[in-house]
Amino acid sequence: MNKTWLRAAGALVAASVAGSAFATVAYQADFSSFAAGNLVGQDGWAQAGTAATLPLQVSGGRVVLPGLAVSSGDNQDARRTFTPITSVDGESVYLGVTINVNSVLAPNTSTSGSSFLLALNTTDVGAFTNLRVVTRQGTAPNTFQFGIRSTGQSGNVFTFGGDLPLNSDLNLLLAWDFFAGAQNDEIAAWVNPSANDRGSNIPYVTGAQGNLTGDAPGFGGLQFSQFTNATTTQTGATIGRAIVATTFEEAQSYVPTPGAAVLLGLGGLVAARRRRA
Repeated sequence: MNKTWLRAAGALVAASVAGSAFATVAYQADFSSFAAGNLVGQDGWAQAGTAATLPLQVSGGRVVLPGLAVSSGDNQDARRTFTPITSVDGESVYLGVTINVNSVLAPNTSTSGSSFLLALNTTDVGAFTNLRVVTRQGTAPNTFQFGIRSTGQSGNVFTFGGDLPLNSDLNLLLAWDFFAGAQNDEIAAWVNPSANDRGSNIPYVTGAQGNLTGDAPGFGGLQFSQFTNATTTQTGATIGRAIVATTFEEAQSYVPTPGAAVLLGLGGLVAARRRRA
């Protein structure tokens, strides 16, 4: 029996015993309900780290991440904590956002892309930023690519998907899949998933098992980042909604596919390695 079959069987048994006990929305926010001005101080959002320059703003009902070229400094990050979701073998955590990327400064040749613009914080000491999302220029004009990696640890690299249109509303949905044992959790991302069950959507990009340098004990926070340094740029983007949930359906229903969005460069995608709730 292969690993996929065992995981599926285990999930069915767990569901019959526990019902929907694991299913939950840990946090969700529609930023159109926030007041214009500083994000920090609203709905539990707090500054992450010591950098306070260029405070993150809410404008036009969206959180604004200004595009920034390389610099020698750092700017404010913001974090929203939630009731921790701990690692359970065979389960997943999903992060969904509605996002419009308007500027990308990292060249397509970059293997690291921009600075990470959003991530989840682990529950261990230090609240590491895992499930990181970056961007880089696309291969066609006026396009970009999302990249994901599981951790910021040395040796952990970003995996990039195909070209996507700049200045378009997109729905980005990410997954962290828990598996028992060391260094075998997995990550994946979808752009504009059209169905509310995971197995019916083709991933935009996945993080292979060998791309992990450590598993997460669980997650307890959502972070927006404005880190820049002498070699790292920052993506220009706006975020309208965000959700952290434990099922694909919950996350996908909160960031439904925008009807006008046109996706590019998805011809080389492969089918999902397995179906998960």
